[in-house]
Amino acid sequence: MKNTMETIRQKLLEVFPPETIISGRIWLILVEKALGPDNALTAEQLGVLSGVEDDRWQTVTRGTLRRLVRTTGLPIVGGSRGYYVATSPQQLRERADSLRRRAREVERRAEALDQTADQLQEALAN
Repeated sequence: MKNTMETIRQKLLEVFPPETIISGRIWLILVEKALGPDNALTAEQLGVLSGVEDDRWQTVTRGTLRRLVRTTGLPIVGGSRGYYVATSPQQLRERADSLRRRAREVERRAEALDQTADQLQEALAN
């Protein structure tokens, strides 16, 4: 298992070298300490490890992670236990499926709010 994780770590660093990535420090921390869901780090832990020393760790860390994922395609996954680097396509697909389910639920809630707004508007008009 250790050799497999080390191989994955090396491949990730070859494909996504930290020096070519803005916020490469957070990427390097994730690759070194958070390979796979069992090693997930919270935003606070990442903030501390990356040197954010004040109350901005949450905003800085989460914002940086969002930018990294959206702009570089890094295999970073965020979940209820924290952030980690996916070590398999399956982990990425599972998270993508989870996000799609969440998006459908948010859309259902938005539709319910629109219906309630229509009912309220109708009631206020009478």
